[in-house]
Amino acid sequence: MPPEQRRVPAELPSAGLHHYTARRKSALEIPARMAHVSGIMTTTDSNPAIAAAAQRVADKPGNGLHRFSLGKLLYDAGRYAEAEEHLRVALSTREDWMVVIMLLAQCALRRNDKPAARQLYERALHFAIVQKHLDPEAEIRHILETELA
Repeated sequence: MPPEQRRVPAELPSAGLHHYTARRKSALEIPARMAHVSGIMTTTDSNPAIAAAAQRVADKPGNGLHRFSLGKLLYDAGRYAEAEEHLRVALSTREDWMVVIMLLAQCALRRNDKPAARQLYERALHFAIVQKHLDPEAEIRHILETELA
């Protein structure tokens, strides 16, 4: 796909995800690309990318990547409760999925549940260290030391 057609946000709305997701652009491009290619949507969501992702989840409800993609799109749209539901299912398919844990922590912060956010960020920190994700590790530590101190 030519660079001018890529649909990757210039700035991600969630702290703690910028460096990790910036290097993982292909995962963020999947929903937008598939929405454009398929042209077939059976959900009623006004956002075509969300509708396409929701259709993929409906087709394969146990697919963790589809759940993550839909959860991320919903999070970016400010629909945190809906995002959390899909992110939890995604996490159940792979318990060490650090970026999903970080998004769940952001959802907890959005609903002002700092204890839950702290617990999730501490879990994400463990995986960042074990998986050697240096940028997310630094961001998580920063959030734990500032927003959740």
